[in-house]
Amino acid sequence: LGNKDLTWETTKEYNIGIEVGILQDLLYMDATYYRKKTVDLINNVTIPSSTGFTTYMDNIGEIENKGYELEVRLGILKKKDLWLNLTASGIHNTNILKKISNSLEAWNQAWDKSDENLNVPKVRYIEGESINSIWGVPSLGINPANGKETYLAADGSLTDRWQAKDQRVIGCTDPDLEGNLGLNAGWKGLQLNLYFTYRIGGQNYNYTLVDRVENADKRYNTDRRVLEQRWQQPGDITFFKDVKDESQTRPTSRFVEDYNYLQLSALNLSYDFPTPLTRKWRMENIRISFSMNDVFRASSIKAERGIDYPFARAFRTSLRVIF
Repeated sequence: LGNKDLTWETTKEYNIGIEVGILQDLLYMDATYYRKKTVDLINNVTIPSSTGFTTYMDNIGEIENKGYELEVRLGILKKKDLWLNLTASGIHNTNILKKISNSLEAWNQAWDKSDENLNVPKVRYIEGESINSIWGVPSLGINPANGKETYLAADGSLTDRWQAKDQRVIGCTDPDLEGNLGLNAGWKGLQLNLYFTYRIGGQNYNYTLVDRVENADKRYNTDRRVLEQRWQQPGDITFFKDVKDESQTRPTSRFVEDYNYLQLSALNLSYDFPTPLTRKWRMENIRISFSMNDVFRASSIKAERGIDYPFARAFRTSLRVIF
């Protein structure tokens, strides 16, 4: 979809950093603080598919990103046959829309009136907010008396009716800190490498619970939680609404969850046979190695991928011989 008003974007960026190495880089640190402001930001804007397109390019306004990046390396042991190194990195970034275009303001209003995809939070571009904000209606949970959800309206009153005008920011997917951790250790011919990724802070909207439990079509095979964990009779204390309620669940803070995780993404273990032994066998080198990805994951949100996109762990072993 063409846009004759599209123009170049302009960015001004400021950085200040420090790089320190102590005792021949026994301790190394690189820290940077940055601030970046972009004017006439170009971005893909999602539009109702009824137009014949799903996105188009537009200048959405002015946005400011600021944050810091940190990298640390520490050599704990450094001997002839024994060594241990630790590494860590972290990134924190926040973005704020400083100004939005008239076309984007019109887009916000059009989305508010649209009935398309009302069961998922819509992207809204509001000055003073992050572009990664999660929008929905604040929820006080399921009323034990009737199995309906209780919402907090914009005027502060309680209601069991979801209205688009009551939507506000109920979370943000921007993490407070994310990065990776690494460990590299060796003893004689044995080497171990571990690579972790982590995330602290921010929220996610749990689409799985909405789609598989509350908006599930009970005419077909469904998740057992549809019958076991949804409200059924007065007095039930449940997270999910009335099992007989066929209405579509709208964006609500009930499904916004804090998102923290630690994942061991990769493990590598190898052993090189001693040189005197390999030469005795008339070989230059013999190495046995084992590697594995997605070893474990600890998360504040239970990830459910089902059978369409399941978790997969790969194992690999190898033997390398050099004559």
